[in-house]
Amino acid sequence: MAFDPNKIRLYVDHDLANGASVQLSRDQAHYLGTVMHKKAGDQVFLFNGHDGEWACDILHLDQKETVVRATHQSRPQQPAAPLTLMFAPLKHPAIDFLVQKATELGVTDLQPVLTDHTTTRRINSDHLGSIAMEAAEQCERLDIPTIHDPKDLMGLLSGDHAGSTIIYCDEGDNVPGMLTALKGVQSGPWVILVGPERGFSPTERATLRDQDNVMAVGLGPRILRADTAAVAALTMFQASLGDM
Repeated sequence: MAFDPNKIRLYVDHDLANGASVQLSRDQAHYLGTVMHKKAGDQVFLFNGHDGEWACDILHLDQKETVVRATHQSRPQQPAAPLTLMFAPLKHPAIDFLVQKATELGVTDLQPVLTDHTTTRRINSDHLGSIAMEAAEQCERLDIPTIHDPKDLMGLLSGDHAGSTIIYCDEGDNVPGMLTALKGVQSGPWVILVGPERGFSPTERATLRDQDNVMAVGLGPRILRADTAAVAALTMFQASLGDM
């Protein structure tokens, strides 16, 4: 896909089809008119996570009402390979960075996880959803990752993700690097698990290593910040098994 610096993509919560008219939000109208200096007759591209991407003509643009009309589908919707990132909630701006980069790297589900060493136990889902939406608009994704409510680590292991292969980023010794561990492995769906800034507790590490569906991997010789570890893990995963 060729990069077009002049292409403007916006996410909308509306059905998209040939000839469909869509009224944009005030924030989107401000962005188009004031920031990007667009006007009636110009083109924008809309996506909604299920109808693909549509080229649209701007019919009317002002601060009160902005309407566009879909003219043709520029890209069909493609199913995204399931990829969940489980992470301990972080303080700002680290969590914003994590959500932005996870969206760019193809994560379909963002699952905050509560661990023994988690210090921040709540998230602002609306704010993080806006971060993910803006990242999806920028990186040419056709969908936006789902942001789930925080859940306890042990509950996730025994419940929601019992049938997934969980790649557990372990800071301990005697674990293979991720690129080595993933050679020849194809079973999914996939979950990547990174811990909080203080790491997992000894009890959590022992429990994780006892799970049949958990694969302990290393990310290299250096101790990484939690947000950096997430980006490094996702990058190595995509290089090995993903869509790169």
